[in-house]
Amino acid sequence: EEIKKIDEVRYLANVVSMWEQHMRAVAMVRDILMYMDKNYSAKQKLTVPELGVVIFGDIFLKDAEVSNRIKRLTTAIIEKERSGERPPERQLLKKVTNMMYEVSRRTIYEPLLEYHFIESSKEYYTREASETSQSLSTPEYIRNCFKRMTEER
Repeated sequence: EEIKKIDEVRYLANVVSMWEQHMRAVAMVRDILMYMDKNYSAKQKLTVPELGVVIFGDIFLKDAEVSNRIKRLTTAIIEKERSGERPPERQLLKKVTNMMYEVSRRTIYEPLLEYHFIESSKEYYTREASETSQSLSTPEYIRNCFKRMTEER
């Protein structure tokens, strides 16, 4: 609940910090419960660290307020970069993306971040293509397209 009260500037950094603290705690629990992990996990097909990752995703990242805020903030960082800025949050964006992917590509990363990113990218580039096709000559427009493709990699 405390994380939901944090201002926009520090929010993603705090999410990543919570993830890192959670994973350290899971590693400590794993070390303490190694016997249980070997015996119980064999039946459950998930180790203690894997269960910890699942719990983090289910309880925290699937919360609608948290996931909506992460989407909004990651989109803002991407938009800054596309407009030519070099946002200091670029590394944070990478950490958040990796965290969501590690928790679950199928149930967290794709539906909560990737789908939103693809849709906002379509909107952005459709709008930009409409604007630049009117203002640039054909060779300039093609150069701009190649430049944008390179930037998105």
